[in-house]
Amino acid sequence: MTELNPEKLYEWFVIDAQVYKSKKANYFVMTAGCCDNGTNATIRVRLSDDWKTNIVYTMMVATGYQDSGKEIDPVRHFKRGMHFHAKPVKQYHGGDIQDVRWTLAPDTLTSRKQISELQPETLDRIKLIRTKSPNLEEAIRRMSISDPALIFTFGYAVGAGVLTKEGVDV
Repeated sequence: MTELNPEKLYEWFVIDAQVYKSKKANYFVMTAGCCDNGTNATIRVRLSDDWKTNIVYTMMVATGYQDSGKEIDPVRHFKRGMHFHAKPVKQYHGGDIQDVRWTLAPDTLTSRKQISELQPETLDRIKLIRTKSPNLEEAIRRMSISDPALIFTFGYAVGAGVLTKEGVDV
């Protein structure tokens, strides 16, 4: 099993999500499994009384939650099996270098995969071909002639919301 890279987004799925109540505070605890690697990560966030200013609410919105005015329930939103993308964070439990546990960076949670692994040069090349072509079909034809992988990259960038079909940054 390879170790996770904290700089890379991975696809995760929810194994378990619960709200724990203690004498001092309430906590939202979610365990997620990595789809690319067999590693599990646990994220623990303290809940405040005001849901709109809570980190858990920000995580919910980033993963597709739409506020309908009803009671906010993070356990219902992060239901078992839900997929999302996030960056892992390595923690050493008890200061022991051998006892590594993983958590997730709450500010990196997203419902769609970010195109961080695409090179800016590739995106610039796609933009140039698309803007120099009279229509979308001609741009696809030109991409297939020069480099067939550009078509896939173009579709991936449009689907992820990085580029429009006109080849313009979003």
